[in-house]
This record gives sequence, C-alpha cells and structure tokens, in this order.
Amino acid sequence: GLVLKVNGLADFSAGKENGSSRLLYRNTRGALFEGTISGVIGFSSALYENQARFPGYIISYIQKHGVLPGQGVAKKYQTDGYDFSWAEGNLWVRPWKDLYLEAGYGKRFFGDGYRSLLLSDFSDVYPYAGYQWYAGKFFLAASTQSMIQHEEVIRWDKRRFPAKTSVFHFAGVRLGRIQLTLMEANMYANPDSAGNFRWQAEFFNPLPVLNSLAGRGNSLWGVNVSVNLPPFLLYGQWLADDYPLNKITDVHSVQNKTGFQAGIKWFHAFSLPGMFFQAEYNQVRPYTYSGKPLSLTYTHYNEPLAHPLGANFREGIIRATYRFKFFLLEGQTSYAVQGRNDGTLDWGADPLLRNGLLPEPVKVSRQSHILQGIKTSVVNAFAGVSWIVNPVNTLHFSVEYHYRMESAEGNKNTTGYIMIGLRTNRINHYYDF
Repeated sequence: GLVLKVNGLADFSAGKENGSSRLLYRNTRGALFEGTISGVIGFSSALYENQARFPGYIISYIQKHGVLPGQGVAKKYQTDGYDFSWAEGNLWVRPWKDLYLEAGYGKRFFGDGYRSLLLSDFSDVYPYAGYQWYAGKFFLAASTQSMIQHEEVIRWDKRRFPAKTSVFHFAGVRLGRIQLTLMEANMYANPDSAGNFRWQAEFFNPLPVLNSLAGRGNSLWGVNVSVNLPPFLLYGQWLADDYPLNKITDVHSVQNKTGFQAGIKWFHAFSLPGMFFQAEYNQVRPYTYSGKPLSLTYTHYNEPLAHPLGANFREGIIRATYRFKFFLLEGQTSYAVQGRNDGTLDWGADPLLRNGLLPEPVKVSRQSHILQGIKTSVVNAFAGVSWIVNPVNTLHFSVEYHYRMESAEGNKNTTGYIMIGLRTNRINHYYDF
C-alpha cells in the first residue's frame, strides 16, 4: 500500500561572537515529504529556505570560494547576511529483492568516519542516478553525477557555474566481522569548455575498473575497511589519486597523491548506555584531488568532494556524545596542521588553485613532502547540550559553544561564538575547517 509522511524542518537559532556586537542567526524553514508504495517504490523530497549571518571566518570562506560551506550560492541579505535556498530528493525502485535503482538530487557520504577521504557530504547537492545490487556477502554499486566545476570569476549574481560529469563505482564484500569496499571515482571534463555535452560509454558502465582503464578522465581509487569488534568499530580508508604503479616505491614523488584514515568508535563507552566515543586520524599528501584542466579536480561547486581542508594536511579528531532520556550532551575537538599555498606558489593544499606555479624545489626535484608550504595549524572545538523535543523528526532545543583558533607564521586568529536555537537535526553542516 501507499505510505506518506510529511514533516516540518526548521532551524531558528541566534547567538553572539566573542568581541563582536553582531547578532549571529540562522532562520531556516522547510518541509520533508517521504513515501513508499508496497515497499517497491519510494521517494523523498525536502525544501529549505534560509537567511543567515555567520561568524567572520565563515564569511572569509564564502568570499574566497563564492559559495556557502556545503550550501551552494547565496545572495546578500541586509548588511552582512545571506539568503539562500536548496532542495534535495530521490526516487528509488526495487524491481526485485536485491536490486535498487535510484535517481535523485542530493549528496552522499562514503565511509565509517566523521570525515571521508573518498566521498563526503561537505559540498553542495548534485543530481545523480545509479544502482545498488546485493548478492549474499557481495555488493556492487555505481552512480553518475552532473557536477559543477571551478569558475575563474566569481559573481554573486551568476547562479550557474560550468558543469562536469563524475562516475563512482563501489564493490564490497563482508568477511565475517570485516567489511571491505573498493571505490573508483572518475571525473570527466564533459561538457567541454564550449558547453557541448557528449555521451560516453563510461557514464553507463555498471562495473568498476573499466572506466579507469579507458583513461579519459581523472581517476581516484580508494579502499574503505571496517572491523566490527563490539563494543568497538575499527575503521580506515586509503586513497590514491592517479598514482602510477612505477612510482609506488618513491614515497616522496610529486605524483604520490595518496592519503589514509584510521579511527575507532566505542559504543556504550565506559559501560554507560547512551555513551559514544570516537577518535580519528586523517592524512592527505600534497596535490591530491588536483587535476589539469581544473575541471578534472575532485571538487564540486568550488568545494572539495572529500575532506574540507583539501590536501597536504594531518588531522586528529576526538568526539563524544552522551544521551540520557531526552537530553543529549556533545563534545568535539580537532587539531589540524596544513601546508598552505603562498600566493600563486602551489604547495599542494588547494586543488582549485588557478594558475598556480610549482615551487622551485618541487619543480626541480619532482619530490613533495607533507606539510610543505606555509605551515598552518587549526583548532576547532565544540560543546553542546540539547533537549530532544520530538525524536521522530529530530526537533531539539540546544545551546552550543564553538571555538576556533588558526595560527601561521606567528599570526594567530581566535574566535568563539555561542548559539541557542530550536532545530531539526537532519542535515550535516560542517564549519570545523
């Protein structure tokens, strides 16, 4: 039979930034529609309308990238606020038990960590279509996406950037307590610079490996692994971006564009029901996710498709939550060190750097080292307490405090802000970069 659900979506929050009289706020109104037909067809659609005023470091990010973090292009609102809206949704069909066909407009996350070095939900939404097929311990999945590439001149009144096409493949197997999944991602400069779209066989290929062998795009490979040892979950990722096999023993080669993640989750930590603890480490070498032309970079709408920092960094994260009845306590801290670019000198941090020049030491030696460039450290911390008003639609009243410190070459910028609000907690917003 037909099942329909409708829920309201909201984020009414306000706060203050340390040392500033500016009122920070977010005013989000939206609706979520979901439905299924006999368990064979399903759909969902969510609409959001927003006005917001952000702390200074987020405004700096918006001015640099021309988009809000993970929320696309916005128009100016009043003096220093932003007005923006977005929609997401999907339609899936299950023609038989083990096969799902899906098309939608949204974003996905691949992995078990807080971050993903392969595909995260940090960037904006995009249209996609694909399938998932399960056979006992094995599964295959593929999807084709229309994405947005880098634009040289950023204008607030220009609502569309040039497009490009990406194709993702996944192949996984469960071996007892171990889940092992291979991911292949290919980015194509299609449509071309003149806006001409060409259909390619790779867009319809349901199997991994073949697209990379064809060699017509920028290929990225990765592995995600998890080991379930209750009450612990061990997890990790490894990625290689167009890393030639003949350079695999040269760990400092400029072509060694790799990264890895290692983490642990602890459920019912310290024997407390409702207690959760997580620790994670991420590392990505210089120039990873980059591509020439820039349309081949592993990015969407001027933002990374994987880690918010881009590349050339090390990061550690600790998270903890404790839920007791209708109350939730949360805490998180992260420390990252990144070798950032120096003007037009490309030390490998930003895949979207236009007209970047390789520094002379890298150009001559063809060697790169993690954290090369302007060494910058970033600390993010967060603490919050929430009262869960409605567990069904995740409506909760919360008080949060956010802290951020960035330092480089003796210069230090510190900010902190408090937010109080009533919100539905359905979408991840990442401001810890």
